[in-house]
Amino acid sequence: IIQKFNLLEIYKQSLIDSIGNNNLNGMKIILDTCHGSASVFAENIFKRLGASVYVINSNVDGSKINVKCGSTCLDPLKKAIKEFNAEIGFSFDGDADRVIGIDSEENILDGDHILFLWGRELMREKNLSRNLLITTVMSNLGFEKAWNELGGILIRTPVGDKFIHEEINKQKAELGGEQSGHILSKINDFCGDGILTAIQISRYCKKKNITLKNWLKTSFSAFPQELTNIPLPHRINFSILKSIDETIEKTLSSIAEPCRIFVRPSGTEPFLRVLVEAENTMLLKNCSIQITKKIEDLIKH
Repeated sequence: IIQKFNLLEIYKQSLIDSIGNNNLNGMKIILDTCHGSASVFAENIFKRLGASVYVINSNVDGSKINVKCGSTCLDPLKKAIKEFNAEIGFSFDGDADRVIGIDSEENILDGDHILFLWGRELMREKNLSRNLLITTVMSNLGFEKAWNELGGILIRTPVGDKFIHEEINKQKAELGGEQSGHILSKINDFCGDGILTAIQISRYCKKKNITLKNWLKTSFSAFPQELTNIPLPHRINFSILKSIDETIEKTLSSIAEPCRIFVRPSGTEPFLRVLVEAENTMLLKNCSIQITKKIEDLIKH
């Protein structure tokens, strides 16, 4: 039997080692640790890396996790960034596998932007095999278009980090993740870690001598989205799903401009989620109205 009692210190050291000889000296960073696991040591790690750190929602309390704080509620982080005039902020979820960033002007660094910016740096460093990123069906079409224009390849999976992980293994990729901020990197053998992700984003800002605000300006422009919830009075069968797929294909074949339609049943409510994305706002609204009505008619009849 092998016993180790210093696993937390080993883990903390691995985070520090992940940026090599670099540091975060001079960076002013806000952390919303969401009353969860990041509250135990995130502040200490960033300070050891040289950053000036202010932490909010830092007392460990399971009853407060994700309650008006953390990566699903960015208002406290936005307020703290203004109050302390910080250049960058990170908000974690309860178990700290996800992270969302905010710049000094409250622009959001979600998982799509993290993948695009981080992936582009790896591409420039020749450290991204086949210029390949793995993401899910929920990622923005603007992300995919911009990544393809850089010469990159984007592969989509169903929603869920387990599907990302499976595809990363299958494709032998180095980086993947979800729009929600759950990023899987080769650095730690693809174990989703929001603190590691935040450290890497901070490292690149320091290395490039650029604020997150200005770095985000070089990211992709997200396509507008329209999400509609169609009530499901009954469980839809295979023939209806097939008809919905055929309707989507027919609708998209008649559109010459970039557009995406994605339909999935809610996992928690009796709704069918209909997501439409398009660069052209007028096309977006018209397409959303048309496809929603067609799907409603299919379900009704």
